[in-house]
Formats: sequence, structure tokens, C-alpha cells
Amino acid sequence: LVAASLFFPTGEYDTATVNIPDRQIKVANLGKNRFAFDPVVAYTYLDPTTGREFSAVGGVTFSAENDATDYQTAPEAHLELTAMQYLPNRLGLGLTGYAYKQLGDDNGAGADAIRFATGQDSLQAEVYGIGPLITYSTKVGDRSVSMKLKYLHEFSARKRFESDVVTASVNFSF
Repeated sequence: LVAASLFFPTGEYDTATVNIPDRQIKVANLGKNRFAFDPVVAYTYLDPTTGREFSAVGGVTFSAENDATDYQTAPEAHLELTAMQYLPNRLGLGLTGYAYKQLGDDNGAGADAIRFATGQDSLQAEVYGIGPLITYSTKVGDRSVSMKLKYLHEFSARKRFESDVVTASVNFSF
């Protein structure tokens, strides 16, 4: 599968000022306030006789400049891998993980201000994550419903925070 996602700068966006001794820098809120384009290539191998699945998705996110902060994020490469075992009771158990790495350094006056304030030579980030995945599929009436619960532990982060992330999703077919 080859696909692409577009991200738009939606919602309210404000910059904030952080005071550090002898200097002041502007930093962005949780919104990104920029367009982005993310082409991906995905592959899934599923053996219905054994119930084993192996999936991979790789892509590169290209971001436009955030005009409010004069910050240009470098292209971001990402690779996600999943191995699943589906059981006869419609339960699936698996292991999932990812790698994220910027392919260059961020630039613009906003990036320069953050480098100066933090004393960093580069803002080029990377992080890895791994954890368990549980899925369950059923029907509600004649509609298929699938549920997913995932925990990811991040490690070996560079120039970004490490997190433990739990996500849950429920998908209905129409």
C-alpha cells in the first residue's frame, strides 16, 4: 500500500514567551501551526491458517514552516513494525514498535532561539518505542467492530522527551 496524509494548521494557536535568566525566547504551544505532508509505504503479511501477521509502515513527514515562530521542522522519518498472533476467540496479541529520526536539523529564527536558550548545537531528534498490543474483533448487529489497546515505552530519546504512551481505539464499519 502506498498512501499519503495531509495535516492542516487547525484550531487556535498562540505563541508563549519563556523567561530564562538573561534571555527570553518564544516557544510554541502544543499545536504545530503548520501544514505537513506524510507519504508512506505499508506492507502486511497475514497467514489465515496460523493467524500470524507481520506489518510494516515507513514514511517521511515533510513540514512547512510555522510562520508564527519562524520554525522549520526538518523531515522526519518513521518506521513502525508489528507482529501479531490472532487467536480463535477473535483476540489478537502482539508486539509493536517504532523508530523516529529527523533527517536533518530544524532551522529558522525560532529554532536558532531554542538552540541558543538550551545551549544545543543541534535539535535533530530521534526516539524508539516498543510495547504490547491487544486487539479484539466482533460484530454489533451486522456491523464489524474492532478494538485495539496499545502500550508503548519510549527509549534512547535524543533531543526530545521519552514517554510511556497508552492508546485505545474502537472502529466501526459502515
